[in-house]
Amino acid sequence: MDKMSKVIEKRSSVRSSITKLVKRVQALGEETEDLNSVSELLELIETKEEILKKYDSEVEDHIIDPEKFKVEFKGSEEYDDKSLSAKIKLKSKLKTFTEKTVQESHPSLNKSNVSENAASALKLPKLEIPRFSGDSNFMEFFGCFDSAIGSSILFLKQRNFSI
Repeated sequence: MDKMSKVIEKRSSVRSSITKLVKRVQALGEETEDLNSVSELLELIETKEEILKKYDSEVEDHIIDPEKFKVEFKGSEEYDDKSLSAKIKLKSKLKTFTEKTVQESHPSLNKSNVSENAASALKLPKLEIPRFSGDSNFMEFFGCFDSAIGSSILFLKQRNFSI
């Protein structure tokens, strides 16, 4: 058995290992709760991918025929694509896990951040309008309301949206 055959045999072993790992990633459900298994799969795929690239470069260095080189290169690209898509899926799962963990550990922060962002996005003028009590002082209330909002210069520009 020459050196080229040994490298090809090692590479085929690594390729089959990557295929098994990719199938495991595809079999993961959306509600996988085990963060350790996801990170372990990611590490395994990254390690196997490095080994496979080394073997691919060794095989490609020994190939002289352009047609064989083209076939080998296409095969190595297919495995790169498989491992890359599996890595993307795993990284997405890890990101989802970390976001979910942060939300579970600090649920009050998420709600307050949303309300702070909404409050900081709007710049409203400060108005002092007495609260309408519902009794016969409606005209007095309406006069205060009309002077504060209805005829205010601040709101003239905003009326363009209501027309």
